[in-house]
Order: sequence, then structure tokens, then C-alpha cells
Amino acid sequence: EDEHDSKVSGGEKRCAKKRKRCDTDGDGDGDDGDDGDGDDVKQEARGKEKEEKKEKEEKEEKEKEEKEEKEEKEEKVEKQKNKKPTFGASEIMALEDKYFQDDTRPWWGLFRHFVIYFDRYTTINDVTTLIECSHLDVTAQILLFYGGAISPLLDHRVTHVVLHPRHLERAPAIRACVSRLFQQPDSAGHFLTRHVVTKDWVEESASAHEDLDEREFYL
Repeated sequence: EDEHDSKVSGGEKRCAKKRKRCDTDGDGDGDDGDDGDGDDVKQEARGKEKEEKKEKEEKEEKEKEEKEEKEEKEEKVEKQKNKKPTFGASEIMALEDKYFQDDTRPWWGLFRHFVIYFDRYTTINDVTTLIECSHLDVTAQILLFYGGAISPLLDHRVTHVVLHPRHLERAPAIRACVSRLFQQPDSAGHFLTRHVVTKDWVEESASAHEDLDEREFYL
């Protein structure tokens, strides 16, 4: 009987140990589940961090491009403002005064005392909107050849505004700008005016070697 009780007791102990191992294994499975949830959270955090980093890089790249574009525009404006011929009008006028003592203006200096604004810009007074290969480019070269000066801006130095006959739809805006900027009284109370003409005034004056009456070429 004692031997039987001992065997029963030993069997119970072995069953108790097995149940303990099972409980332990069960707890382990639970821990593995917790680890799985933790990995998901970490992966989500890494994905969010990666997305934020990408957005930051894109923002920095955009800001860099905008800065470069702004600097390029400012540089272009500055170049236009400081652009000067290698042999300026003042030097040429000095030579003409030296060798032509009378009041006769030499034909090659036909436009020497004029400053012309050519309508070659998409937006008035914005030098960054210069139209490449404009129809007025040849006329501008003729003007320069005969001593005239070109202004990229409609400022108070301008004496004439030249438009192309094909683009007369721009004339109202040009005239409004001229009226706003230049029609102001002089010391005698008279209003100053600027001539708004077609390119034919430049070309026909050059052909005739004579400063033709602008009124024949008004728009």
C-alpha cells in the first residue's frame, strides 16, 4: 500500500510538472504575440519617419529651386540695367562735335539724340519677359546703327515708343502707360509728350537719312 501511494504521489508530481511546463509554454506564446504587436508599431513608426523625411527633402528642393530662380531673375535684371555699348553715345557725340562744327547733323547720327523703347517685352517694364527673335529686332539694329539709344524700360529718358504694325492690339496699353508716366507739365506749364509710332518711322527715316515727322507714323 505504501508503495502504491508512493507511485500515485510520484505520478501526481509528474503531472503537476507537465502542467507547469504547459502553462510556461502558453505564457511564452503570449509574449510572442506582444512582440509581434511591437514590431508592427515600430514598422509603422519607421514608415512615418521615412515619409516625413521625404516631404522635408521635397520642400527643401522646392525652396532651393525657387531661390535659384529668383537669383537668376535678379541677375538678368541687373545685367539689363548695366548693359552698355563698348563705345557709348557720349563718346560718339564728342567725336561728331569735334569734326562737325556746324549745326548739320551727320546722317549716321540721325537718331543720336533719341532714346527708344521697343515693344519687345510681354509685360511692359519687365525686362525678364523679353521676346526672343522679335519682329522689332532688325529695326532696333537699324536704330543703333544710326546712333540711337535703346531703353529696356519705359522711363523718363524715353523719347519714342516703337511698336510693330502686326501688334497694334497692344497700343492702348502702351498709350495708357505713356500717358501715366510722361504727360506732365514742364517749367512753362506745358505738357510733355512722347511719340508712339510704328517701326516704319525708324526704317523710313533711316532710308531718307532724315528725321521724318513722327505724326505721319502715329498709331
